[in-house]
Amino acid sequence: GRPSVIIEYFQKSKEYYELSNMGDVCKALFRLASYVDSLYTSLVELMKTPEYKTSEMLKDHKINELQQMKELSAGSVQDIRRLEKEIEVDAKDRRNIEEKFRSYFNMAINFYIE
Repeated sequence: GRPSVIIEYFQKSKEYYELSNMGDVCKALFRLASYVDSLYTSLVELMKTPEYKTSEMLKDHKINELQQMKELSAGSVQDIRRLEKEIEVDAKDRRNIEEKFRSYFNMAINFYIE
């Protein structure tokens, strides 16, 4: 996505600056760290919103609903498959957000340290 393209651009700029001037490298790293830090902060703020929290609750509700459907042998095969597919998509979404969360945090720390 867009953030990865920008991060790649900054990393290439860092390599260029390393060849030219050390002061510019520090500026580039600080800008890169600040940018990634802002991505991290935006993600944290998103996760605090009522909409995000509601979305997470609904995802958990689907998992519970599927378990109940299976335990009680309730619902059609199509309903169960549809719910399983939705849960799979939700899980992928959660993993993606968690990966971004860790990645942005680690990158920001590393770029600030460099």
